[in-house]
Amino acid sequence: MSFLNLCGTRVIRTKVAILGSGMAGMAAARTLSENGISDFLIIEAQSTLGGRMKEIKFGGYTIELGPSWIQGIRNNETGEENPIWTLANKHKLMNIYTDYDDLFSNIF
Repeated sequence: MSFLNLCGTRVIRTKVAILGSGMAGMAAARTLSENGISDFLIIEAQSTLGGRMKEIKFGGYTIELGPSWIQGIRNNETGEENPIWTLANKHKLMNIYTDYDDLFSNIF
């Protein structure tokens, strides 16, 4: 099966294409909508919304699968802290810093 068959052959014209329906994609769609912009299309590869936020049922329990990783603590250009990192710390979520210079230090 080719990529085009998976995507279909219909051409949709839009002013804004939002890639992904994770938190960032959904926030972008909401912001556009709240500002009177309705000519946008969300393009999602999966059959569900939510990006990395997923859950499965296992043995009568609901298992949360993600997200489990925050990419970037700080913006290297501006020095601003990642707001997701700030939020995780505010709510005292368990976190472990990944040291890319010494990956063996990340084994626990």
